[in-house]
Amino acid sequence: MTTLLIDCAWTVLSAAAAKTAGYSGGIFYLSNDPSKNLTPARIADFHGQGLSGSVIWETVANRALAGAPAGAQDGAAAAAEAAALGIP
Repeated sequence: MTTLLIDCAWTVLSAAAAKTAGYSGGIFYLSNDPSKNLTPARIADFHGQGLSGSVIWETVANRALAGAPAGAQDGAAAAAEAAALGIP
Protein backbone atom coordinates (compact mmCIF):
# COMPACT_ATOMS: atom_id res chain seq x y z
CA MET A 1 0.00 0.00 0.00
CA THR A 2 1.30 3.43 -0.91
CA THR A 3 0.81 6.36 1.44
CA LEU A 4 0.84 9.77 -0.20
CA LEU A 5 1.62 12.84 1.90
CA ILE A 6 1.54 16.39 0.63
CA ASP A 7 4.26 18.92 1.49
CA CYS A 8 2.36 21.74 3.20
CA ALA A 9 4.97 24.48 3.52
CA TRP A 10 3.37 27.24 1.50
CA THR A 11 0.86 24.95 -0.21
CA VAL A 12 -2.68 26.24 0.16
CA LEU A 13 -4.59 23.06 -0.57
CA SER A 14 -7.62 22.29 1.52
CA ALA A 15 -7.80 18.97 3.29
CA ALA A 16 -10.86 18.08 1.22
CA ALA A 17 -8.90 18.69 -1.99
CA ALA A 18 -5.93 16.72 -0.63
CA LYS A 19 -8.20 13.81 0.25
CA THR A 20 -9.87 13.90 -3.18
CA ALA A 21 -6.41 13.86 -4.79
CA GLY A 22 -5.59 10.66 -2.87
CA TYR A 23 -3.39 12.03 -0.09
CA SER A 24 -3.46 10.40 3.35
CA GLY A 25 -2.12 13.45 5.14
CA GLY A 26 0.41 16.22 5.12
CA ILE A 27 3.88 17.15 6.23
CA PHE A 28 3.71 20.49 8.02
CA TYR A 29 6.38 22.90 9.18
CA LEU A 30 7.43 24.66 12.34
CA SER A 31 10.07 27.33 11.72
CA ASN A 32 11.15 30.93 12.15
CA ASP A 33 8.93 31.79 9.16
CA PRO A 34 5.30 32.11 10.27
CA SER A 35 4.11 32.22 6.65
CA LYS A 36 4.78 28.49 6.23
CA ASN A 37 4.07 27.25 9.74
CA LEU A 38 1.30 24.88 10.77
CA THR A 39 -1.72 26.60 12.29
CA PRO A 40 -4.62 25.43 14.44
CA ALA A 41 -6.93 25.95 11.45
CA ARG A 42 -4.82 23.60 9.27
CA ILE A 43 -4.82 20.98 12.02
CA ALA A 44 -8.62 21.19 12.32
CA ASP A 45 -9.05 21.09 8.52
CA PHE A 46 -6.93 17.96 8.07
CA HIS A 47 -8.27 16.15 11.13
CA GLY A 48 -11.81 17.03 10.06
CA GLN A 49 -11.20 15.09 6.84
CA GLY A 50 -9.63 12.15 8.69
CA LEU A 51 -6.17 12.98 7.38
CA SER A 52 -2.96 12.64 9.35
CA GLY A 53 -0.10 15.05 9.70
CA SER A 54 3.53 15.20 10.73
CA VAL A 55 5.62 18.21 11.62
CA ILE A 56 9.24 19.03 11.01
CA TRP A 57 11.42 21.93 12.08
CA GLU A 58 13.18 23.81 9.32
CA THR A 59 15.20 27.00 9.35
CA VAL A 60 17.88 27.67 6.76
CA ALA A 61 20.16 25.65 4.51
CA ASN A 62 23.28 24.36 6.23
CA ARG A 63 21.83 24.96 9.72
CA ALA A 64 23.13 21.54 10.79
CA LEU A 65 26.66 22.81 10.24
CA ALA A 66 26.16 25.22 13.16
CA GLY A 67 26.57 22.29 15.55
CA ALA A 68 25.08 21.29 18.87
CA PRO A 69 24.36 24.81 20.16
CA ALA A 70 22.21 25.52 17.09
CA GLY A 71 20.50 22.15 17.52
CA ALA A 72 19.68 22.93 21.14
CA GLN A 73 18.32 26.35 20.18
CA ASP A 74 16.23 24.93 17.33
CA GLY A 75 14.98 22.08 19.50
CA ALA A 76 13.75 24.48 22.14
CA ALA A 77 12.04 26.69 19.53
CA ALA A 78 10.41 23.67 17.87
CA ALA A 79 9.17 22.33 21.20
CA ALA A 80 7.66 25.70 22.10
CA GLU A 81 5.87 26.03 18.75
CA ALA A 82 4.59 22.46 18.96
CA ALA A 83 3.34 22.95 22.52
CA ALA A 84 1.50 26.12 21.47
CA LEU A 85 -0.36 24.00 18.90
CA GLY A 86 -1.13 21.24 21.42
CA ILE A 87 1.33 18.83 19.80
CA PRO A 88 3.14 16.70 22.40
